[in-house]
Amino acid sequence: MTPEASEICLRSKIAVFAGRGILPELLANRLEKAGASPRYLALDGCVPGWLADREHTLITFTDFLPKFADQFKDGCRTAVFAGSIGRPRIADGSSGLAIDIESGDDAAIRKFVGIIEDIGFRIVGSHEFLPELLAGPGILSRARPDEAAQRDTSTAARIVRALGTVDVGQAAVVAQGVCLGVEAVEGTDHLIRSSGLAKRLLPRPEIRSGVLYKAPKPQQELRLDFPVIGPDTPAGVARAGLAGIAFEANGVMILDRAKTVELADEAGIFIWSRDSEA
Repeated sequence: MTPEASEICLRSKIAVFAGRGILPELLANRLEKAGASPRYLALDGCVPGWLADREHTLITFTDFLPKFADQFKDGCRTAVFAGSIGRPRIADGSSGLAIDIESGDDAAIRKFVGIIEDIGFRIVGSHEFLPELLAGPGILSRARPDEAAQRDTSTAARIVRALGTVDVGQAAVVAQGVCLGVEAVEGTDHLIRSSGLAKRLLPRPEIRSGVLYKAPKPQQELRLDFPVIGPDTPAGVARAGLAGIAFEANGVMILDRAKTVELADEAGIFIWSRDSEA
């Protein structure tokens, strides 16, 4: 936990919006262990199992802002958002939240941040409480990227940077010098699956080659939209016939790093935390 996050735990009630996945539970455990006073909120119908035995507030998109305002009135001054909630379209003007908060569009996310901050909250990214989920430069797996994989990674990194300038996606797959796909509204898992199908069009589809590369967009609002990989990622990459996973060092959260690396080692693929200057 960063010094700033530790201070927040001691002096502020924290409103935690918990979505799907393992990140919200990791965050909750860390906050509670640090002696914080988290107030959990979850979408009605999307309450994660770990939250069932904890006191929590159910919210919908139509009462999203009033419920957050209630938390502020009750003394919460910090808000943290963790986990996915799918891609709902928010169009009910009565909610005051007439934006698509998970469009993958950083401008929409920034608008959402502004609305929550206007209530009075300070928004803090979950990575501030869980800095160990970030990885500095280095190769985490037993397998290492060969020269071809390094070239593919460099190409993919340039593609992702270009995507970021037009606020599109956070990932790309390149194999044998060919871009097999880029991340769009469907997300990373869809990109991996579709790249596995596209790989059949390469001159040598039978060899394991290619890389999934992820990185934040330039000026990305990381407090709500931090790129992640996890234990499901190596399996998908292996099924797609790719050689490995690479990402910008300190720019991606690794959920359950030990398990993720273990599964990559079992599949014989590499995980490379790549210096952004490489």
